[in-house]
Amino acid sequence: MPFAPPVHRPPGARGAPAENRPSPLERGYDWTWRTKVAPRILARDPICAVPGCHRPSAHVDHKLPRSRGGSDDDDNLHGPCAPHNSQKADRDWPTFLAWLRKQPSR
Repeated sequence: MPFAPPVHRPPGARGAPAENRPSPLERGYDWTWRTKVAPRILARDPICAVPGCHRPSAHVDHKLPRSRGGSDDDDNLHGPCAPHNSQKADRDWPTFLAWLRKQPSR
């Protein structure tokens, strides 16, 4: 497979890194998160949490984002696939599912 150069997006564009966004470590995703919490949630939720999606879980995500007061408790964590995790962004889980239902099917 040929090497693909990184995609550079202007600041503020969807998918562009936030210039002032703290690192994962600064946001609380430390060794415990990477070695204990994430593997436990991915083992519990091996398939994407979105109804009807059958892709494997690739990320651990908060149903209610930490930025909106969500916790790291297991009942607030789930395993979406990569595309659904990217689409969810900073929405809470019910808002994301409502938004997803309104999208035209492909």
